[in-house]
Amino acid sequence: SGVRSLDLSTLGLDSGVSRGGENWGASILKAWPQISEAAALGQLQAFVRRRTGLQAYEKQRSRADLDENPNSKLSAFIRWGQLSAHDLFWAVQDAGFPREITKTFGRRLFWRDLAYYQLHHFPAMRTKSIRAHYDSARWRSDRP
Repeated sequence: SGVRSLDLSTLGLDSGVSRGGENWGASILKAWPQISEAAALGQLQAFVRRRTGLQAYEKQRSRADLDENPNSKLSAFIRWGQLSAHDLFWAVQDAGFPREITKTFGRRLFWRDLAYYQLHHFPAMRTKSIRAHYDSARWRSDRP
């Protein structure tokens, strides 16, 4: 039709540098240097296979003091669609680990997917409780 797409680099939107000069994207790129589907699948396989990955997740998922973090680093790939909950579920199933090793990871995956589903169908959840009795609960940040 004669309409040409612009290259992203010509728009100056991909530098990751804010107006103040801070490179806000550096830590993101360090954690996820490749953001392709192939990189996502590679990260998934590495998490499932490595001893400090899925096998350690059940007992060590909250341990920030460990040299090698047992978290999957898959959240960005799930959020942006390079991986689905379906992909993760079957990769974990295919690994053949007993339920004691996979139960928490599977449960958290389920709740994450359910939350996305609920937010899609009930967008008011972003600002309002879906259970009215929670509206009267006082939080520490509430002021009298």
